[in-house]
Amino acid sequence: MARDDNRDMERSMDRPAEDRSVDKWADRLMSGGGSMDRAQARQFVRNVYEAAQRDLSERDAQAEYEREE
Repeated sequence: MARDDNRDMERSMDRPAEDRSVDKWADRLMSGGGSMDRAQARQFVRNVYEAAQRDLSERDAQAEYEREE
């Protein structure tokens, strides 16, 4: 098992920081004892990340609009 963990770590070093962050949070979800597999956990994390980015963009746009008035 440790050998697999090392391979995963080596592969993650080649990917962008966002992917490594998604993997980290997906691992946290899976370690919580739920029934999610890795693909489901990664998709859930990506969905949360994208929703948060949209909310921040909307908030920034609203603040800019209010400053211009």
